[in-house]
This record gives sequence, C-alpha cells and structure tokens, in this order.
Amino acid sequence: MPYPPGGFNDVATRVLVQGFNEGFAPGSYADNKPGAGTVIGTELVAKSPPDGYTILVVSFPFTVLNALYPAAKVDVIKDFAALNYIGYAPSLLVANAATPYKSVNDLIEAARARPDTLLYASTSNGSSAHLFMELFKSLTKTSLVHVPYKGNGPAMIDLLGGQVPVMFANLPNGLPHVQSGKLRGLAITSPKRVDVLPDVQTMSEAGIAGFEANTWWGAVAPLATPRDIVVKLNTEINRILSTAEVRKLFQTQDVQIAGGSTEACADYIRKQVGLWSKVVRDAKIKAE
Repeated sequence: MPYPPGGFNDVATRVLVQGFNEGFAPGSYADNKPGAGTVIGTELVAKSPPDGYTILVVSFPFTVLNALYPAAKVDVIKDFAALNYIGYAPSLLVANAATPYKSVNDLIEAARARPDTLLYASTSNGSSAHLFMELFKSLTKTSLVHVPYKGNGPAMIDLLGGQVPVMFANLPNGLPHVQSGKLRGLAITSPKRVDVLPDVQTMSEAGIAGFEANTWWGAVAPLATPRDIVVKLNTEINRILSTAEVRKLFQTQDVQIAGGSTEACADYIRKQVGLWSKVVRDAKIKAE
C-alpha cells in the first residue's frame, strides 16, 4: 500500500488481506510503503517478482503518477496487470457552514467577484480533492487559490475551523460533518443523488454539465504476472467483495463495491489516466 495508514486505503487493503488469509493465501499481510506521492511503493511493486505474491492497492493518485512525476521509473499502464476494480465513492463539494455559500452558484459568483482570493483546501498536491477543483475551475471559468495539506485530517481540521472555506471531500470523509451541520454540502460528483444526502444536488443539476468524478480503489500486480495467476487473484477478490461482511463494511463507509473482470479494471484505469493526466497538464500542476 503506497500510502500511510488511515482512511479507506487501509480499509480496502485490510479487507483483501483478511480475505486472502481465510484459506487462499494464509500469512498475507498489509505493508505501508508511503512516500514521494506514492511513487516509492508503486515502484517497489512494479519491480517485485511477478509471481502473484505482491499486490499493489491503488487509488486516485495512481492515475496521475506519471503526469506529476515524469521522472518516475515506473509506468502505471505498461508496468502493471490489472486485477480488480474494488470500489468507488463520489466526492462532495463542501463549504464551512459559517460561509455564505449555500449553493454551487453562490460559490461561482463569489469566485468570479474576487478572482484569485477565495481559498480551497486539498489533501495534497495532485490529490483527487485538488484535481476535482481544477476541473471545477476549468468548467466554470473561475479562479480559486489552492491550499494543499498533508492528508485529509489536517485539511478537514482547517476546513471545519474556517481557515479555508471550501473543499472537495470524499463522501466517507465529508458525510459525517455535513450530517452534523458543521459543513454544508453544495453538490455531489456522482451522476445521481445519493441516498444518504438526498437533498444535495449533483454537479449536473447545479448547472455544471460534464462534471462526474469518483475516488476509487483497485488492485494491480507486476505486468509479467502469469495470466492464470491474474485470473485466480481476480476471482478471489471478487469472492471477497461478494461476502456479506464486506458489503456491510463498504456500505457503512458509503463506498460502492465494484468488482468484475480484469479487462474492465484495465479499461477503467486507462480512461482515468487519460482524463486526469489531461487535467494535470492543462492546469500546469507540478509535484511538490
């Protein structure tokens, strides 16, 4: 896992570890290898023996790794075999409840009235929270100032404290604060409204056509992993995701289970890489 402990990255990884330990691969364990914007852990797995014993759990940063770190000695498309698309969750555009922003249009009008002054938080440079806002800026012709943090925790603390007024938050992270009334949900990035926040509009309903974005999680292996092993791993992950315990766990985290074929996972990753790499290039985002 190329991330520090915490958040749904941990949940997704430990779900697989527990499932593998139930007979398919006893002795499986999770290994956090964070650093360099996930490059360290990603390179480590790419160079691991292609025997099916080392798996990389990936999420949104995987799609922009090469765009942000062109000097990285790994290619997310060419160096990995897709195993499975684990799950996904939309994000919420949220504002501190003390701000005057009660709708997406309020935010757009404020940003246009005061270009380059309205701040927004993100969990890190190149994160989904960062790039979702860059897409928002591009589609709405607005200019907001990026304030990157080192993870969701610090970003959420300052958002709740009013140091920054708005942010795109993963649904599992933002939902409790919207429900408590500390944050205001302006719009959700899914194509349809979600049951847990039925009054929060989609981006399309808010007038931003073409805005659909998810945070997601998947699993990949070194490219040369034999096809029969890739198929076995895909089948086992699908089994794990189908269990009642895992479905209940994901539901409590407001994450939708995906699953499916290796081909569907590979196709999804390719499309995500193309979309978000373009956002990185168009916004001239550089790794920090």
